[in-house]
Amino acid sequence: MPTRIIIQHVSASKANQIEQFPLEGYSELTIGRDPSCNINFDAQRDEYVSRRHATIRIQAGDQPTFRIADLGSRNGTIVNGEKIEAETELVPGDTIELGVGGPKFTFDLQPRPANLMARTRVMPKGGVGETKIISTADAARSPVLSPSQAEPARTGVGRNTVIGMLEQQRTQTNRTWMYILAGVLLVVAVAGGGIYYQGRIKAEQAAAELAKHEAELAAQKEAAAKAAEASAAALKQSQEEAAAALKKAQEAQEASLKKAVGMTPQDIVRKYGNATVLIEMQWRLYDQTSGKPLYHKTITTTVGGKKVRVPAYVQLANGVLVRWLTTEDEEQTNWLIGMAGLGSGFVISSGGYILTNKHVAAGWKVSYGQEEGYEVGIIFDIGKRQANGMFNPSQRRDLVQWVPEEGLVFYSNAPIPVDPRPHKFEGRNDRLDVRFPGSTLSIAARLLRSSVEADAAEIKVDTEQQLTTVDLSNGSLAPVGEQVTVLGYPAFSSQTVAVISSIEAGQAHQRIEVVPEPTVTAGNISRMSEAAQRTGSTITGGVMGETYQLTVPSGAGNSGGPVFDHDGKVIGLFTYGTRRETTTYAVPIKYGLDLFKVQRSQE
Repeated sequence: MPTRIIIQHVSASKANQIEQFPLEGYSELTIGRDPSCNINFDAQRDEYVSRRHATIRIQAGDQPTFRIADLGSRNGTIVNGEKIEAETELVPGDTIELGVGGPKFTFDLQPRPANLMARTRVMPKGGVGETKIISTADAARSPVLSPSQAEPARTGVGRNTVIGMLEQQRTQTNRTWMYILAGVLLVVAVAGGGIYYQGRIKAEQAAAELAKHEAELAAQKEAAAKAAEASAAALKQSQEEAAAALKKAQEAQEASLKKAVGMTPQDIVRKYGNATVLIEMQWRLYDQTSGKPLYHKTITTTVGGKKVRVPAYVQLANGVLVRWLTTEDEEQTNWLIGMAGLGSGFVISSGGYILTNKHVAAGWKVSYGQEEGYEVGIIFDIGKRQANGMFNPSQRRDLVQWVPEEGLVFYSNAPIPVDPRPHKFEGRNDRLDVRFPGSTLSIAARLLRSSVEADAAEIKVDTEQQLTTVDLSNGSLAPVGEQVTVLGYPAFSSQTVAVISSIEAGQAHQRIEVVPEPTVTAGNISRMSEAAQRTGSTITGGVMGETYQLTVPSGAGNSGGPVFDHDGKVIGLFTYGTRRETTTYAVPIKYGLDLFKVQRSQE
């Protein structure tokens, strides 16, 4: 089971809520009231929390580690009751408080990695009392029955009594009886002393035996306790080693399975969805000589019984057919040379660098191709005001493939060139805005450079936030049959909108903004269209140039979106679709990588 970071809120607006984050999907978790933060607090009720209050930095791997750092918040960050001054290690069970009295939550992992255990708690005072060991000398001094207490005292004949008896019977006894009586007294005294002495020796021996027995019993208990502790420790170590081995085997199996299966489209959009952006563009073509915008002359004519305006073309003396381009549009009937639309892109650097298609970021540098939508055009011979005939412009390959870099400029009222020489043209982006998923903000971007070999360009947005990025492959071509996933903003996807109400200058306003969310499509590389190659005098190559042919269903708006392989690496930029929805094309990422190489190698 993949390890998850568990955030259990204890207090404030999110009390009793639990948030979970997969360990594998994050390198850090930001905390604050900013909507972009991973652990986000209420902007009104959680006033103790700063906009970007703190961050939990994640060091993934077999033995992950976690550290928390305060991001210069106003009220500080407190871990386990201690305010942190520098980056501090986190372990499961730690409590984080955002300012004294502010929101509080606990940090945990499920399942807990073997290398991370909860902090050891301090035992409270007044615990279990110590066992008191009594020495042999103390045991000897302990109450033991003396011989006099163990049996009744023997009553002896007192010396005064004997004397009294002798005095009373002096006349009746002789000296012999006196010696006999004295001998009796001596025998009694000696016997009593012997009995007392023997009793004392026996008592001391009994006390010594008791002390010895108690010492042996204590030693046996201590040995048994140590043996039990050693056995328990050995069992615990064996269980831990077995659990660690099982976990390592499971992780190895999961890693092997994941490597074989690769990242699913769900994994890819969860990890890289925020790095896939919507691009809104509009460009216009200008005449460098006059600095004026260029227009395509239109003429009102009758087609199918209806009056319509159709594009006008001029046939030169050498038979070449060109557009009737002019810088004049007094009646506002001519068509502006330019284009507007939507595209996709992806962030390659946290500093705001983005890759997309050239036809999205610099549309004037690719085939204009507007004739594909025209079925009727009108022809004028150069210098003549009368039309020469009608034709279908979409069938003229030279018109469809025109790149608007230069051409003749004519007067608006007659097919006469303003200058006999072709003029240089210049394209400009009137609008190049980037929208991030889940946001209603539009950020102006600027064109940095575009590829001269393929449909790839690099643009830049300025933002204070460190942006989520994709992982790029090394540029090697992916094999045919490779599983791929495409993220982008095709026009056919349903949209999420936000209705925003505001009061500005005393006036109530309401507007509807689209909230972009990327669309996920998956398929395979069905074919590789090769780049042009020369073999002797023969040049061969795919008509689409070096591109991947995909089975990914998509359409307009997805141009410039990232194409991921099964490992989650970007291998290409989605470029064009076809009339068949399941046949689409992508430019290999190597052409995007080439945009970073502005200086040749010093090898």
